[in-house]
Formats: sequence, C-alpha cells, structure tokens
Amino acid sequence: MADRRLELVWDAQADMSPFDTLLEAAGRDPEAASGLALAYADMPPAAREKLVEVLANDPNALVLLLGVERDPALAQAIADALRASSAQPSEARDAAFAWGDGQTGGVGIVRRLHGDFVDTLRVSWTPDAVDAQVLPIGVATDLDALRRRAAIPAEARPVPREHAVDEMTEALWRHHRAGRPIPRDVHAFAELFTPARRP
Repeated sequence: MADRRLELVWDAQADMSPFDTLLEAAGRDPEAASGLALAYADMPPAAREKLVEVLANDPNALVLLLGVERDPALAQAIADALRASSAQPSEARDAAFAWGDGQTGGVGIVRRLHGDFVDTLRVSWTPDAVDAQVLPIGVATDLDALRRRAAIPAEARPVPREHAVDEMTEALWRHHRAGRPIPRDVHAFAELFTPARRP
C-alpha cells in the first residue's frame, strides 16, 4: 500500500500564515480536515480555548472542532461562539432523512463541515431504546454511500433538517425521561439544537 502523506505547501511570500494555509487545505483535503480536528483534540485545554477564540468568525471550522471536543465547558464555548458569529455555518449541502414514526423510527442528518466535507449522524429508536451512530468525515458528493454506511434505510424519506432535529429531540427527550442515558455519539452534534442552526 502506498505511503500517503499529507504535504502542506506554504508560500512564505503569500499573505497567508501557515495556519491559514492549513485551514485552506482542510477545506479541500479530507486528510487535512481530519488532521486539523485530531490536532485540536490533542491540544491541552488552554490551547483549544485559544484556538476557538481565533476561529470565532469561522463557523464552519468551529463545527469541525465541535465534532471532536469532549470537554463540556469547551464544547459550550464553541456553541457560544457559533451563536455569536456574524456568519452562520453553511447549510447548502446539509441533508436529512426520516423513517418510521415517533414510536419506532429514526432520522439521519448529513451535516456540512469545513470546506467540502460532511459528517453523518443516525439516530434510531424503539419504545425501549435509542441507538446512535456517527460517521467520520466524508465528502458531500458521496451522499448515497454515506447513507448506506450509516444504516439509514432505503425507505427513509428526505425531510427538512429542522424536521429531523425535532423528531430526534422528541425521541431523545422520551428516552431521557425514562431514566436512560443519551448516546454519547449525539453529543458531537449538540450544535444542531442551538439557535445557530435554527431558522
């Protein structure tokens, strides 16, 4: 198997810093996008907090970081930055699907991240359980492949993203009221429930 290494080319004469060059590469290259998110996840909390401040006006990059943030306080800081941002994450390629009903069914949400990349959440439920799965970063053009990998059934119908979020919220609320924990995979999509992602 070929050794595929990410090569970051930086022109010192350009008006872009090495970090700006990395951000631009993360918008085109899935390895760069994953690398940026993983590098952020490995930073100490103070450095992650500083990076969130630096990216306060880049909501698509903030969403990418939110996907790997596990510290509740920092995740809240990212959500606050998203709400305060003058720009909002682009939803031009967001897609959502739903199947079944409130008792037995599910939703799938393909969320646009930085550049051309997306991640995918599938939440399905029965009267007794809720199951969730998150796929790592993919490319927006591979929507059918993402649906299959996330186990979104063929009969799922396209719906507005807000409809899918509302259906998921009701199912998660019933699950929580029954004394059951919310699946951890849902936490990375917490910004879907904030005003920054609502019309």
